[in-house]
Amino acid sequence: TTSSQARSGMTSLGSVATASGERESRSPSVRAARATAVRGGGCEHVGSRTKQIIDRLKVLVPYANVCRHRQALLLGRRGATAAASTGGDNNREATPAAGGGAEGDRSRKRLVEEMPAPACFACGTPADRLHVCLTCDFFGCWRRGQRPHIVEHLQTTGHPFALDFVQQQVYCSACGDYVYDASIVSWQLGTQIRWHAAVCDAAEPEAKRPRIVSTGADLSPAQAKYVREHGSVRPCGGV
Repeated sequence: TTSSQARSGMTSLGSVATASGERESRSPSVRAARATAVRGGGCEHVGSRTKQIIDRLKVLVPYANVCRHRQALLLGRRGATAAASTGGDNNREATPAAGGGAEGDRSRKRLVEEMPAPACFACGTPADRLHVCLTCDFFGCWRRGQRPHIVEHLQTTGHPFALDFVQQQVYCSACGDYVYDASIVSWQLGTQIRWHAAVCDAAEPEAKRPRIVSTGADLSPAQAKYVREHGSVRPCGGV
């Protein structure tokens, strides 16, 4: 009898706890807190800055995409092949191939001049995982074995966020990690799809039907030179 009473009491307590939990989960404050946690991706520093961050990404992400797919966008697949076979000056950007009329040629050359490949403002390296500050457009590298220049900049100035220029991930200085905010990731996904379509169209402008093509990532002459001089081949570690 005592055992059955205990079980009955535990069941009642469980029912009360469940009902209390359901009421608590339905309360506006709890729902708002959960929604904030989901939107912020675990980073409390994003908060109401989501729109401000996306506004900066609208400027920097197209710049990053042009630098990443410069040959495909400006030359097309056949133009990129011709440029690779002829070579060029390591200190200059690739020159767009002629075609598309005089106005189109001038437009492409102007794009090359206005969007040069970036480099670290502190040490001048064009590689080493460049990041760009989302407050002041400072470019800094993520050098190995030392304090990254972009981290130095963020901590010195108090600027909160930076963008990985290649991977296009937002870095939070206060968290010391990358931010996965739902609104930011959703915007990035839509932008990635549109840019991939533009790259495919530029790679095969004569195609009657658009299709997905692989163009890879382009290195600027300065980046290629840096990789040749400072890069090293690691031995295969197996599967």
